[in-house]
Amino acid sequence: LPNAASRHLLAMDFNSINRQFDKALESADELANELGPDAWIDSKRADLNVELNQLKKARQLAEGALAREPKLLQASFAMLGVTVEQRDFGEAVATLKRMDAIRPLPIGNLEATPKFSELIESREFLEWKQNRSKLRAANGSTQNRRQ
Repeated sequence: LPNAASRHLLAMDFNSINRQFDKALESADELANELGPDAWIDSKRADLNVELNQLKKARQLAEGALAREPKLLQASFAMLGVTVEQRDFGEAVATLKRMDAIRPLPIGNLEATPKFSELIESREFLEWKQNRSKLRAANGSTQNRRQ
């Protein structure tokens, strides 16, 4: 039989899949209580709070997760989700920059995701995308000269 933490994790996933976000959040909270502070769990809790339109709590959880594990992409995705919902496109782009520094992002995937449509049309995103392309082109030409 699964232990308590496993049951909470399974219930969280089951309820998320079934779009019962309040029950999923309850399981995530129980998991956090069982295991103690954890950046990944807080990232999931942030995502669930976004689904429940509890954006202030979601942002607190995402910020806490990033403070504990700045390179955890799940925490960055949670912050991205919160900032997009809050229409804080400046912070959303700052999050994308941090994520891109950890692992280059496939921008096409982001642009094809409907929940990011307002972000990708924002001035902040368009400027970042243009600067990112210029920087990558310059880095590519520098690397070619070194070879």
